[in-house]
Amino acid sequence: MTTFRITADGRLLEAEWHYEDVPPEDRPYANRDDVDEGDFRYMAGCRKRIHDGWNERDDYHGRFEITRSFEELDSLVTYQVTFTHGRLEGFERLR
Repeated sequence: MTTFRITADGRLLEAEWHYEDVPPEDRPYANRDDVDEGDFRYMAGCRKRIHDGWNERDDYHGRFEITRSFEELDSLVTYQVTFTHGRLEGFERLR
């Protein structure tokens, strides 16, 4: 899944990440007595995602939907956003 950010001035940024291995002793299940290396739970949490920064996507042309939950509304809200050369051109609430 990709993470985007829309800046206050309408630029589209994409998150850059890399992954690092997590040793078994730091995983949630790997060091339990009832979980061995053949158990699928052994691998849970074996990699963690490290955020490296934001990349400006000035090449992006198109539309996509953003879905966001708000506690105070107790529902999901969906917006359609339109970009040209990585700049916000339109923003519409769909539901």
